[in-house]
Amino acid sequence: AEKFVAEYAAHLKKSGKVHLPAFHVYAKTGKFKDLAPTNPDWYFIRAASLARKVYLRQNTGVGAFRQVYGGSERRGVKPNRFCLASGGIIRHCLQDLER
Repeated sequence: AEKFVAEYAAHLKKSGKVHLPAFHVYAKTGKFKDLAPTNPDWYFIRAASLARKVYLRQNTGVGAFRQVYGGSERRGVKPNRFCLASGGIIRHCLQDLER
């Protein structure tokens, strides 16, 4: 799966069909993240991963993908809690893949 996602991300970047949004430079992938992604191609990797997941399981919505890409939110001294991923990024990737 990792090899396919990496190769498909390179294909999406080279083909120019997936356009980077204006906010990709400073966007975080979820509120539970401390920093934005460090990989400059993170948007293409996320789009390729979403394309694979949509192919494996059709009719999956943004809400389900928010749970898949979500993670544990650190809350200081309080116990960690599960937090959903950013829906805007997922929605934008799916709309780009649909075109």
